[in-house]
Amino acid sequence: TSEVTVRMVKMESLGLDAWQIVSSLMMVGIGFTVYYVIPYTFIFENIPLFLTILNTILLGMLFGISVLAAVLQPFIEKIVLRFLLWGSEKNLLSLVQKSLSGHRNRNRKTTLMFTTCLAFIIFAGAMFSLQAQSIVDNVRANVATDVMVLAPFYGDPLDQKGMTEFLETEMNK
Repeated sequence: TSEVTVRMVKMESLGLDAWQIVSSLMMVGIGFTVYYVIPYTFIFENIPLFLTILNTILLGMLFGISVLAAVLQPFIEKIVLRFLLWGSEKNLLSLVQKSLSGHRNRNRKTTLMFTTCLAFIIFAGAMFSLQAQSIVDNVRANVATDVMVLAPFYGDPLDQKGMTEFLETEMNK
């Protein structure tokens, strides 16, 4: 008879943790994006894809800052507590530390909300600044001059020679 044997092996026993797999897949994705997709956007002049990648990288950085703030929250609490409670108020240090550790979950939620809001404000400010500069650059690229004068009708052109002489005399003043 043919026997089938099934053996369950956890990835952890092989030396692979879930966070290692997730982080390695994330690094492969980032590497592919940086070394293949970004040059692709330049070669084929696909500017919308390039800007999408930049926005995604910025959002990823803001998400990373939020996660980092959540991880560092207990340490930052202790540092701020040491700065706030000194001198005669130093006796309250252990009481406030116990209170902070008792409310750690609520404090963590508040920290995540605060850092997410702050990250959104930073992202929105960066995007508004980028859009404002983009509008200015597009106007400069399309107009390509400081002064632009258009004739109302094609059959009735403007006196280009006279206008050029006038502008040159004005610039030389």
